[in-house]
Amino acid sequence: MARDGKFGTFSGVFTPSVLTILGVIMYLRLPWVVGNAGLYVGLGVILAAHVVSIATGLSVSSIATDKKVGGGGPYYIISRSFGLPIGGAIGMALFLGLSFSASLYIVGFSQSLLSAIGVAPTANAIRVCGSITIVVITAITFISTSLAIKSQFFILALIAASLLSVFLGSPSATTPHLSAASGSPSFAVLFGIFFPAVTGFTAGVNMSGDLSDPKGSIPRGTMIAIATGFLVYAGLAVFLTLRVDPAALRDDPEVLQHMALWGPAVIAGIWGATLSSAMGSILGAPRILQAMSADRITPKLFAKGVGPTSEPRNALILAFAIGEGGILIAELDLIARVVSMVFLALYTAINVTCAIESWASPDFRPRFRIPKLVSIVGAVTSILLMIQLDLIAMLGATALMLGLFGYLQRRQLTLEAGDTWEGVWSTLVRTGLQRLHRTAGEQRNWRPNVLLFDEADHAKHGPIREFATTLASGNGMVTDFALARSRGGPAATSAAVEHVGVFDRRIVTATPLETVASICQFHGFSGVPPNTVLLPWRQHGAEPDAFLRALRAAGDQDLNILLFEEPRAGTRKSPRQVDVWWSAEAGNLALSVALVRFITRAPEWDHATINVLLVGEEVDEDEVLRARTLRYLDETRVDAKVRAVHRRKGEGLHDVVCAQSADADLVLFGLPDDLATADRATLDRLDRIAGLPGGVVFLRAGGGFADVLQVTRRAPRRDRTPLPGASGELPQAAAPVTLPLPPLPELAATVTAIYEHQRALVDRLHDRGLGPAYEGYLELCETARALVERRAAALIEASAEKNPAKRRKLVNRATAAFLLDGDAALAEIDDDGAAGATATATRLTEDLRELSRDGAALPAGVPAIVRVVRPRAEFRADPDDDRALRRWKRDRRWNNFWRRRIPVAIDVGALARRGHDRVVCDAVGRGLTRFRADAHEIAVEVGKVLATAEWRAHAQLSRVGVDDAAALIERVERTRDAARGRLDELHAHLTARIAEQRADLDDAIAGEARQLCADLTRIDAPVAARAVARRAKADAATL
Repeated sequence: MARDGKFGTFSGVFTPSVLTILGVIMYLRLPWVVGNAGLYVGLGVILAAHVVSIATGLSVSSIATDKKVGGGGPYYIISRSFGLPIGGAIGMALFLGLSFSASLYIVGFSQSLLSAIGVAPTANAIRVCGSITIVVITAITFISTSLAIKSQFFILALIAASLLSVFLGSPSATTPHLSAASGSPSFAVLFGIFFPAVTGFTAGVNMSGDLSDPKGSIPRGTMIAIATGFLVYAGLAVFLTLRVDPAALRDDPEVLQHMALWGPAVIAGIWGATLSSAMGSILGAPRILQAMSADRITPKLFAKGVGPTSEPRNALILAFAIGEGGILIAELDLIARVVSMVFLALYTAINVTCAIESWASPDFRPRFRIPKLVSIVGAVTSILLMIQLDLIAMLGATALMLGLFGYLQRRQLTLEAGDTWEGVWSTLVRTGLQRLHRTAGEQRNWRPNVLLFDEADHAKHGPIREFATTLASGNGMVTDFALARSRGGPAATSAAVEHVGVFDRRIVTATPLETVASICQFHGFSGVPPNTVLLPWRQHGAEPDAFLRALRAAGDQDLNILLFEEPRAGTRKSPRQVDVWWSAEAGNLALSVALVRFITRAPEWDHATINVLLVGEEVDEDEVLRARTLRYLDETRVDAKVRAVHRRKGEGLHDVVCAQSADADLVLFGLPDDLATADRATLDRLDRIAGLPGGVVFLRAGGGFADVLQVTRRAPRRDRTPLPGASGELPQAAAPVTLPLPPLPELAATVTAIYEHQRALVDRLHDRGLGPAYEGYLELCETARALVERRAAALIEASAEKNPAKRRKLVNRATAAFLLDGDAALAEIDDDGAAGATATATRLTEDLRELSRDGAALPAGVPAIVRVVRPRAEFRADPDDDRALRRWKRDRRWNNFWRRRIPVAIDVGALARRGHDRVVCDAVGRGLTRFRADAHEIAVEVGKVLATAEWRAHAQLSRVGVDDAAALIERVERTRDAARGRLDELHAHLTARIAEQRADLDDAIAGEARQLCADLTRIDAPVAARAVARRAKADAATL
């Protein structure tokens, strides 16, 4: 009982809670539920409904044993965990819900009372009776809370007497009703009707401010009340199903009154249940409003209390006014629905509070600890019940609380003691860091974690911070280090404006650039280590040597390096153009594209034009560089223009950049990869580029970015002299053929794109693989021919010498030179013809795999599934159709009965991959096989030519006297002509084979394109595509 004006467990918690639980549903709805459900399903309904009450009761008990629960009960619990805005939103909704629920209970009491005394329960009669009732209840509560609590003891006695009268009654004999009746409502309907019976267990928690020991009374009283309610409901359900006829339970709303030992006791119990629930609401609502007013959420007028127990009389008057308003409103159904949702939202919040407190708060140390899973189950169940019972009312209650939360959030209300959110964020960050630490960082998931270093309070700090903030806007992070030489000045940079992901630090140091090196080495921790250093370019001027040491220190830590030079005054305010430079000497395309992706997320850079400028060493590298760049840009989904740029003789790279990027708003240019060799001259060259009107970023990639433009340069080859009659040019690809395109525009465009894509892929393989490989053997023929011509001319010249002794000497020298050149050529043929051919074949095989991989993907912009619509007339049966086609057409007509144009989806990807696989496996595979055979044949034949020429020249010298110069010359010329003829034949054979390979590839691609056109033109193209896909899947399964 009361002690020092406070209440104990029984009077303050158990009594109001159990009286609210044992309400009118026990008398009027439980018999109907078990009459329809039977014993087993009825007990299931009762047990399922108590999942929420038990879980929430345990959560309340755990929270109550951790810290003192102040006035306001549930509001106090939620606000101290989630903060005043969330707690206030739920508290205000709960205050309104309790105030209106009092009017609902009183209306129910009025209807029963008027019927008992013989008065018609009209709307006006209910208003009069209800108004008198709420005035009486409010008066009792206004006089003294103790008086209201004591009156509840009398009501508790009435309910106990009514239950005793029911159990001692004389029901008609019946067989046990164990199973659900035929045609009975579903479990969900029965559950929805019964569930409000278990929602009153927080009535005692509302009295927390009036309890002498809330930490002990709330858990004990709440859980005992829940257990008592469960036992009463379960026991009554068992009694009714075993002793009462199920038809009477279903059809007679007053069955308990009729079967009770004394019927009026049941009526008294119903009245007591409604009045006790109304009184519990009138007692709880003012205390919640009083607690919110004490926290400055609602006007302070309602925080004022009267007497030693601080009775909330001002708040009681407002609760009375709202309740009276509810009684005077004739339409209470909508209010009842929203009130139910408010209570379920409250239970959700209590369970979530307990779960988060136990998970994230280091200060949460309850004496009664429960598993987090209990609270999570309670929260999830409450949410599912809100959706199941009344989705519209749930949305209405949610909208109400969201509106209140938005209003309170704008007021920026905070608690001096803080809330749980700090622990929540800390726990989330810790968990995230642990997961990030366990995962290997991938380039596709790279986000900038930038260390920005600049002089503290520098006048030009704004642009570089703005650039860093732009990088952070795409989920990146920036730590802005203000390097100050003294302790004076503000705590943060003068330009500091709060941005998400940007953090400010001020460091006092006498040697700023040396401090940069130290911070790069030690700053950061596992999970989110820094990956990029950002410095202003202007810092290099004062201390260039220290600046270079700082760059080398950052490079030693494998960090990306960015040096920023702000745009000049008078440049365009709205950025429009970004130039990305790459060269073999400096620059990293992967890092540059990653930066561009983050930069273009900012609104002012959203529509910028991106230019990628490639500086190659040789002209023949342009297409390779451009193709690889375009492919990488396509993979990273960056829309950019790509072009190759060349330096004129004597022109430096910085001159080219300054000339080409004079109009750019931002230029990305690479620093030298080897910073150890960088010196002041390097800085001076870069300084010219930094003088461009737009902003400039010098960059150097760390180890996390591999260079995607690693060009494999061929060794410089000998000057190639085409054979007489040969053009020296390789056969080119044939012009695109005219395809019999499908009549539908979308299919025609798809076929054209796939055909061009396949041509480009095979062109790349031929131009980069087969073509250069054959060209190497053409060079071998030309080299061997030049050797024969040169040495034959030397022999002829030596043989023409008139002085016999000198002639002999010259002939011997020419023969020896021929022998040496022939041996060297034969050795080169052995190397290039055997091992060289194998290496070339291996490289071609790798290119073939790359072609297969690239060809498996459709070209950009072409969907794998193309959806088209065809006129219904095309799906009519044709006499020439086979059975499967007729059935497919019929299915399409029936599935689209009301449509004049029938949609179909075609797996173009499967058909295109089939064609690509055929080209790869057949045409390209044949070409590779032919190349291996041709390479061996050419090497052998050229070796024979040289060996024959060398042998004949040597034999000629041994047989013919040196005085017979004419005969010697004749034989040398004959040998030369034979060798020349054979080499010309080999050269012609290779040239024809290249043309044949080229034509074979073109024919294969054109044939597959025609087949694709034919397949897509068919009315049953989807069937053909599915068959191809199934065959491909079966083939893959057998590999």
